[in-house]
Amino acid sequence: MATRKFSKWLLHAVPMPPSAREWSHSPSSHYRQASLGIGPSDPDFTRPTWWTVPLSREALGSWLHAHAPLGLRADSDSGGSVESRGVWERDQDFHAPSTTAHTEGWVNFAFMAQGDALVVRVDTFVGARFARTVLVPKDTSSVTIRRTERSLETHSRPHTTVRTITDTGAVARLVEMFNGLPGAMTTQFVASCPASVRQQSYSMTFATPHGTYVGALPTTTCWPQLTLMHNGAEAGPPLDPGRRFTRTADNYLTSLLRSRG
Repeated sequence: MATRKFSKWLLHAVPMPPSAREWSHSPSSHYRQASLGIGPSDPDFTRPTWWTVPLSREALGSWLHAHAPLGLRADSDSGGSVESRGVWERDQDFHAPSTTAHTEGWVNFAFMAQGDALVVRVDTFVGARFARTVLVPKDTSSVTIRRTERSLETHSRPHTTVRTITDTGAVARLVEMFNGLPGAMTTQFVASCPASVRQQSYSMTFATPHGTYVGALPTTTCWPQLTLMHNGAEAGPPLDPGRRFTRTADNYLTSLLRSRG
């Protein structure tokens, strides 16, 4: 419900100029289809609308930047002219941060000249998250971090680095980091993956008076999901590791290798 409401807000979060006209269907055959998709997102929350605006492409781009509300930021990599299905258009993306309820939200404006005006297509992209139901106990006594790396070249052997953390402050920070990870997106997101020459997997094992909790990330490619296990059984929904989980693990393992060197 919260994600549906957020997607509805995204669609009209950036107001259009007073002279603009909104359409319930595309006034151009080109914009009957979306120009692009932004993920991870759930198709159930993708909302389109169309406008005609009597402005130049440059003027509309400036308008969008000037009228984006607080909490919606322009993507610095967008805003230029791109070719889409044989037509040159301009794309501008804005995004809002993720929450425990939904993934990062995006709204895309694609516009092209048609006569004396612009035709604009607006699309939203966002996905709902699972709610966290299981947390690692705060009275954890130690955390063991494990990273396994393997080159995808023929006959390569995996290399594993392990470190056990017992310092009270460090353990508390690791538990807080892990418990701060949000639930994963509720639907699968399929995307083309860039070629990889190395495969990595991670785990954090939390030793507690209530048993062992293990956060396992089997791969870091293509929008991975993290599984939480309690005494060998899956506990709660899958989690989104984001960048925090692997970055934190790498920082601890890197300091271990430096101390050995």
